[in-house]
Amino acid sequence: MGEPDAAHAACADVPTPLLREALEAVWRKVRTEAAATPPVEAPRAMRPLLTMTRLRGAKAFETVRRAVDADDDLRQRAARAADGASMSRASWLWLARPEGWQAELVALAADRAPREPAAGDDRRLQRRLEAAEAARDRADAERAAALAQLDARTADLRAERRRAEAAEAAVAGAERAAELARRAAHAAEEVAASAERRAALADERRQQAEAACDALLAEAHRLQAQLHRATQRGAEAGHALDTALAGRAATGAAVADAAAAARALGDALARAATSLVQQLPGPLDRAGAPAPAAAAGPPSTGAGVVAPLPGPPAGRPGARPAGRRRRTPVPVPRGVFDDTVEWADRLVRTRGALLLVDGYNVTLQSWPGTTLPEQRRTLVDALGELRARTGVDVHVIFDGHPAEVMPPVPSRPRSLVRTGFSPAGEDADEVLIDLVERADPARPVVVATDDNRVRGLVAERGANVVSVHQLLGLLGRRPRP
Repeated sequence: MGEPDAAHAACADVPTPLLREALEAVWRKVRTEAAATPPVEAPRAMRPLLTMTRLRGAKAFETVRRAVDADDDLRQRAARAADGASMSRASWLWLARPEGWQAELVALAADRAPREPAAGDDRRLQRRLEAAEAARDRADAERAAALAQLDARTADLRAERRRAEAAEAAVAGAERAAELARRAAHAAEEVAASAERRAALADERRQQAEAACDALLAEAHRLQAQLHRATQRGAEAGHALDTALAGRAATGAAVADAAAAARALGDALARAATSLVQQLPGPLDRAGAPAPAAAAGPPSTGAGVVAPLPGPPAGRPGARPAGRRRRTPVPVPRGVFDDTVEWADRLVRTRGALLLVDGYNVTLQSWPGTTLPEQRRTLVDALGELRARTGVDVHVIFDGHPAEVMPPVPSRPRSLVRTGFSPAGEDADEVLIDLVERADPARPVVVATDDNRVRGLVAERGANVVSVHQLLGLLGRRPRP
């Protein structure tokens, strides 16, 4: 007989409940190995026990004990994995089987034998044990259910917390949106107020334009009345001329008679006059003084040709005459920026203002795709509209070019804009600076140019400066690409 059979025979009288903890350790080891990768095949007799969540029942324990008695290798694997400190001495001796374990295990079993109950009591105890195990299983199931319910509650709580956080984020977003809406409403109110101010300003300008139109209509009516009166006086003069001609015809005969009588006297006087004239060194006028030579008039510049402006006075270009009062620029009021069209409009509407325009500096930036004559015509027409609308005196200066033939000006009423060209070989910049110098210091002067040099020099001389962009805004024009 081998060693396992001898051990089995020696321990056959050891009751199975005394080995309960060792048998449970073996059962757990078999389940662990069966679930491992790769799995270890469980003993055939124990395979039905692997589906149990807990080892229970006397038959199940007897099945595990027989499997261990039949497979010593299984016992050794279970002994290596078991914790001897957590099980009874009898279970440890049966499972680990150290030297002399049979005698000690039999002694432990014998020591327990007198206290073992009878067979009926054993069955009752077994039933109680099974009932306790069932109760424990139910408690475990209830505990698992409670844990599952707790997990579900925890998940619900987390979901509720996420919903609360999302709601808080939504509330914060709504508050930010409300703040943005309040700011937008405030900005809209400011825009509306600005629009009302602009509307009031436009209404004021419209009223001024209507007043100017009324004044022009009144002037036109006055001139029409003058023309009517002049026409009447002309008719009366014509009637008086007709009457005079009729009287002259009546006296014509008397004159003819007197002419014959005076002819002889006239012949004598003519002979005497001829004799006197031959004795004088030169011809005499009616007063007896030598006749003056014909005065030579200025050469004509031709129809539509604008004569060049006179050059600056002798000395340094743009030099200020001694003793002249310094010009003071129009101050910028509070709340208005000096680079806006609104400020330029206020400047040209200043009483007595003079607007000097750097012609080609404006046109070459604004209408570069057209010829120079078209540029000049477009700018002068727009400045004429500005003059009629605001009443500002406008003087535009273009660079003169000796090779350019100036086109004739169409026959139309006298232009509201004074146009000039710089002398040949001289820039319009110098003419603009000189015009600022020569203007009355008490008169506001506005210069429209983007030339930085001209802007600096005229500003030093007390002139206000506007850009080409501001001037185009005043003219209601847009630059062409």
